[in-house]
Amino acid sequence: MDKNTQVMEWYRGLDRISKDDKADFDVMLLDHKNPTDATSAMLGIALNLSEKGMRYDVMSLLFDATHKDNEPLVRQQAIAHILTLCWISDDFVRQNRDLQESLLDMIADNIDDCLGHLHFVYLMHGKNILKAHVKPLQETLIYRLIVVGDHAHELFKKV
Repeated sequence: MDKNTQVMEWYRGLDRISKDDKADFDVMLLDHKNPTDATSAMLGIALNLSEKGMRYDVMSLLFDATHKDNEPLVRQQAIAHILTLCWISDDFVRQNRDLQESLLDMIADNIDDCLGHLHFVYLMHGKNILKAHVKPLQETLIYRLIVVGDHAHELFKKV
């Protein structure tokens, strides 16, 4: 098993985020020469949340990865994971005030990226690449927060 797979599996299997797990993740986010450790960890986090259910403590790691001082690749992947998870787990998002606040901060800092990623995920769902049985995107909170204005709504008309 290579290092990236080990990192991914570690975060995939976590039940609780310890201070050491958080510190290790923060170090990975600051490694601009080797962002693959951070992207592997984020994949593990996304799998953890989709397999074990949504938990804000785990999701908050993905929000940490969206800060502007991180590598663009890391930021973009974190945004994509967050938006996909928020679509799939809309009921959890609507009930968790901390997650909503983090989501609003992320959207405010990355509105164009969020709109682009959400549109891409929407297109993939329309082509059955995303196989999750989820409610229509237009009925989710994430859609209402990101898709604002005529131009944005036009992107999400029939695919």
